[in-house]
Amino acid sequence: MKRDLMLELVPKLKKLDEGGYARGYRVGRSLVPTGTHQLLRMLLDSMNIPYKVNVPVRGTNLRADFFVNGS
Repeated sequence: MKRDLMLELVPKLKKLDEGGYARGYRVGRSLVPTGTHQLLRMLLDSMNIPYKVNVPVRGTNLRADFFVNGS
């Protein structure tokens, strides 16, 4: 029985269009999720400002994208 390739591909392509893939941006050896994260990391690095990323926020289930100067 012959299968129609287009009928098989269309649902997969629709899934990709819905964000079924991940995009990442490189900063040195690190991979960051957005261009904004990339820009902030490059800026902080160029100014030699120490920071941490993906830090848990006390008392919540949230995580801070950037933790700068202990605040």
